[in-house]
Amino acid sequence: MSSEEAELARVEALIGKILAIGTYGSACVLIFGFVLSLLFPNQPDIQDKQLLSFSFYLNQLLGLQAQAIIYTGLFLLILTPVLRVIVSIWSFAKEKDWLYVGITVVVLIVLLSSFVYGMYE
Repeated sequence: MSSEEAELARVEALIGKILAIGTYGSACVLIFGFVLSLLFPNQPDIQDKQLLSFSFYLNQLLGLQAQAIIYTGLFLLILTPVLRVIVSIWSFAKEKDWLYVGITVVVLIVLLSSFVYGMYE
């Protein structure tokens, strides 16, 4: 196996780990939030506008509010493919494959802009 093939195998293994950790981690956080919502069903709902306040969200999260924990699990699930795209950009840049770097940067911009647009819609 050449050094280029070994590097590609390492990058693919890294991407696999990112996807696995992101998926399993978000699933654990979501399950924890769901269990909390069953144990404490009368917790107040978080309004959409309140989520835009980081300090409010952090206080809710540290206070073990089920809805904030569920939102965190969803955020981790959404973050997983974004990290995969970032690692792909790094991998293509290392290979000096500038066409794919450009395409993957466009994909990252579309992903991030859709998240920002979705937050304020």
